[in-house]
Amino acid sequence: MVKNLAHLPKEDQIHKESNFQNQNYLKFLQENQTAYDKLPREHKILVLAGVFDGEGSFGVWSRGQKRPKRLEVKVETTDVDMVSRFHVMWGGIFYATTPKNLNHKHLFRWKVTGDKGWNCLKEMIPYMCLRRREKYYGLVHTSKTCTSSRR
Repeated sequence: MVKNLAHLPKEDQIHKESNFQNQNYLKFLQENQTAYDKLPREHKILVLAGVFDGEGSFGVWSRGQKRPKRLEVKVETTDVDMVSRFHVMWGGIFYATTPKNLNHKHLFRWKVTGDKGWNCLKEMIPYMCLRRREKYYGLVHTSKTCTSSRR
C-alpha cells in the first residue's frame, strides 16, 4: 500500500532553528505576501490573537529546581506560515520538530519568555476569549513569582 505523503512539507518548507534568519527564507516571505501581510499591525494582532486562542498556551513555569519561574507564551501547530507570523511579530524562538512517524505532519513551535512574553500577551489579550483573559489577569496579579515583573 502506497501512503499519500502530500500533506508533508517539502524539504524547502522545513526550517530548523538556525535557518530562520536565512536570507532565502526572508526573500521567500517577501515574494509570497498575502492579504495578512498588508494589514496594519493592530489588525495582525487581532488575527494572531484568534489563532492563539485556539492553538496557543501561556503560563508561569520553573526551568528546574532552584531556578526562578518565568512566563512562557507558546504556539504549536502544523502550519508553518501561521507560526512564522508570531515569530515575525514578537521574536522569540521558532523551530520545527521531526515527526516520529511518516504518517504524522511536521510540528512547528514558537515561544517567547519573560518580558517579551508579557508584551506579546498585553497586545493580544483584549481580543481573546474570557477564559484566556481571566488566566492572564490572574497571572498579572500573582506575577511576583516571575523573574520579570514589568507589565
